[in-house]
Amino acid sequence: MAQVGAAPAGAELYLGWFFAGVFTLACLGFRFTLPLSIAAYFGAHKVWEWSWLESVLFVAPGLLLMIPGVLLTFILRLRAVK
Repeated sequence: MAQVGAAPAGAELYLGWFFAGVFTLACLGFRFTLPLSIAAYFGAHKVWEWSWLESVLFVAPGLLLMIPGVLLTFILRLRAVK
């Protein structure tokens, strides 16, 4: 849940408050959370002024859960093509 708070803060830094809100809602609506993880890293590192290592460790659990799901989806789509 903290990543959901850090992601708009990181996106706002580069996109502005309006587009950060649109960006966050679009990512959650399409269930594509990789951009939110990247924005959460920037939110923790630049806005909250954490070190880069703390910021990476902050987003690592979400990425570790995301990678197997993406790989499984890719493998299942390759099997369905044949």
